[in-house]
Amino acid sequence: MARLSPLLSTREFPVAELAALRLDGEGYPVDECVAPLDEVPSAHQRALALTGHLPARSIAELDTAAWVWGALPDPPPVHTVCLDIEARARIAPSHRLRVREVVLDTADVCRVGLLALTSPLRTAVDLARIRTCWDRSDHEMLRALMSIGRFDAEEFAAMLTRRRNLPRKREALQRLALVGSADGTAGRSALTDPVDVVHGIDAAHRVENPVEVRRVAHLEHEAAERQSIA
Repeated sequence: MARLSPLLSTREFPVAELAALRLDGEGYPVDECVAPLDEVPSAHQRALALTGHLPARSIAELDTAAWVWGALPDPPPVHTVCLDIEARARIAPSHRLRVREVVLDTADVCRVGLLALTSPLRTAVDLARIRTCWDRSDHEMLRALMSIGRFDAEEFAAMLTRRRNLPRKREALQRLALVGSADGTAGRSALTDPVDVVHGIDAAHRVENPVEVRRVAHLEHEAAERQSIA
């Protein structure tokens, strides 16, 4: 049998054929794509599954970013992206996409392959603030993001405390306490995979620069944050 491409989508095959590959045991799902069984799951693979399917200038965040980084086992049924408030961009509504307009700093945004997404630290802070419920799976997700991004509880707390008028800071810090490790050095989740170097984006000018994920710089100020659901 001919070697399959690393990731197959409806661009190459009809939906029925992709489903048949899964049913025949020749591939496994990666969001709406299918990967051959011998392909090792990775952040780059998950990013590739979303590349070209998310709107231009959008940045994957929250559960979507957590899944790409490897902190969640499954993609969310509805993906979430954000737009830099300074970009003045608009995205048409979609049943598979939620959109937020936020304030971003250069260090808040990374690239894995061609996909722009929030850094592990920014993703962790946003999820800890925004989720309405918090259970053991969320606790493990936060622990995994800390391991992937190689930041500790002190850095997480520092990002929160330095920002003014940030909603639900106290609740996020309470959730951080559930991690149970003062330095955030808990063992890496089996779901995570190493991502040592990706590319950061200058959110205002869209200039790409190399940035290490292992030490993500802090956002000093956040003037406002607005949310709109598309």
